[in-house]
Amino acid sequence: MNAGQIKCINCGGNLLIAANGKERNCPYCDSVFRIEEKTGDLHSRNTPYAQEALDEGRNASEIVRNICGSSGFDSLYGKAGYSLEDYSKYDKAKQKFAIGEGEEIYLIFDATILGSCKKGFAAGAKGLHYCADGRNAHMIPWNQFKSVEIRKKAGNLFLNREEFNTASDSGKLYKILTEVQKNL
Repeated sequence: MNAGQIKCINCGGNLLIAANGKERNCPYCDSVFRIEEKTGDLHSRNTPYAQEALDEGRNASEIVRNICGSSGFDSLYGKAGYSLEDYSKYDKAKQKFAIGEGEEIYLIFDATILGSCKKGFAAGAKGLHYCADGRNAHMIPWNQFKSVEIRKKAGNLFLNREEFNTASDSGKLYKILTEVQKNL
């Protein structure tokens, strides 16, 4: 099996062979895995979740996809599903939240009134992509998402210190994101 066929169990990205030939590195979330010579199993060197996920046969992108896809979230400002390529805000979200080519998207929330996606967030296979200030896009890889503080207050959703005006959708989005966090 070549390294391009081995997926990161934290974010779903393709792993690359390390210089020492005994480890695989994820270029997306910086996870490092040791390959057990006898079995070929991956063992995480830097995230406690990785071994648990491996043992249970699941990975972060599958967890996020299933939670978003089964949430039924669909509003004027956002949508969740198993794949959102046909969603009207898909192209704007990919551009404004700096989502890489080929990454599947399972949730998009546009926190602007006019639908520009200058502010908001998207849950993809590799992590939570967001722009809170209308200028700078960021991404939190799924292996780091467990430490994000998620709060809702007066129609706003907070991810750590970043604030998003989510109005009547705050409860639904809070439920989806905390469910993802609980299951990672």
